[in-house]
Amino acid sequence: MKSLIIVESHNDKFFIEKLRDELGLKNIELKEPICNITDYECLNGLSEKKLQQTLKEIKFDEYQKIGIIIDADNEGIEKRIDLINSCIRALENVSSDFKITKINEFIKIESLDIEIGCYITNVSGNGELETVLKAIKSQDSTYADCLEAWKICLTSKDKTITDKDFDKFWVNNYLRFDTCSASEKSQVARKCNYESGMKKDIWDFENPILKDLKEFLNLINQ
Repeated sequence: MKSLIIVESHNDKFFIEKLRDELGLKNIELKEPICNITDYECLNGLSEKKLQQTLKEIKFDEYQKIGIIIDADNEGIEKRIDLINSCIRALENVSSDFKITKINEFIKIESLDIEIGCYITNVSGNGELETVLKAIKSQDSTYADCLEAWKICLTSKDKTITDKDFDKFWVNNYLRFDTCSASEKSQVARKCNYESGMKKDIWDFENPILKDLKEFLNLINQ
């Protein structure tokens, strides 16, 4: 029996699938993401309502474990775990005492005959997928790095950009300008995006930042 992982976005799905395959794990499948680009409720980040809805759609008797991977963003790891606990407790027949206390901890829900655990995507306690990708890039990133000068220029003109938006912009530039070949740029929408970028040798999957996430994937694969 396989285990199931829930992620926030399609970009998260491409990344986790790639890391799963890098680790040679065969017992994990990924659910369609909680959010897509047309979801109004996800425009300002993960919606508690959307996560609850996603959990309610799962046929628990088809899996041995359920894993939830969401971004820390600026909320931090503890608050994100609290959000996950709240959504799980909202499921039918789940005790109000149910509590995950930390990442990479799987708790048995007897009424559903399932173990559930979580991982919170972060770098030093905050951030999201793009924060991780920026940290594990393995190729020259001149085009993306020069965005720092643009950021300084904005500051000098009393304009700002959030770290979240900046990291997304950085990764998009790394994919499109630093690591996409001239021939690929003729089909930029298809060959210079996240999905195609995950198939290229442009990430350091041995980076220690991925240690806890790899542990989570190995645990849910068992």
